[in-house]
Amino acid sequence: MTTASAERISGSSLLDSDTFECIAARLVKDGETPDMARRILDQALAFLATAVRHRDVRLSPSKQVDKGWHKLIEDTVLYFGLCETLGVEYIHHVPTDGEDDKHARPDTISYIEAAHFVVDRELWPNLADCTQCHAGCTDSPNSGGKK
Repeated sequence: MTTASAERISGSSLLDSDTFECIAARLVKDGETPDMARRILDQALAFLATAVRHRDVRLSPSKQVDKGWHKLIEDTVLYFGLCETLGVEYIHHVPTDGEDDKHARPDTISYIEAAHFVVDRELWPNLADCTQCHAGCTDSPNSGGKK
């Protein structure tokens, strides 16, 4: 194992294993394979932790990773606890009405890697139509910030 890979952490490390598997099982009920569900959830967690660290930058999940974010949000008690663990009150999910090129940074993967998370590149072929930008971006019409 190389030093670089040894320094990378998994998004799944943000939840205990039972909770992680419970949320992954909900993705399986939606049609994902167990392996894909775990991969999606792992990347959703890495994305959220990165989004908290970079609230001043517009980041966007891929369409697949967004599925994991939605599963986390559905369990509000878990989601609020996760946000608290990450050091924020709440990580907003802001739809961009399909304007992801205009409202999201295409280098989200670079930020996730810089935060030392493992990136599953197969799950990042495109950006979703949402961002975390309600957390503080200033140029989004949905951000609540100044233009």
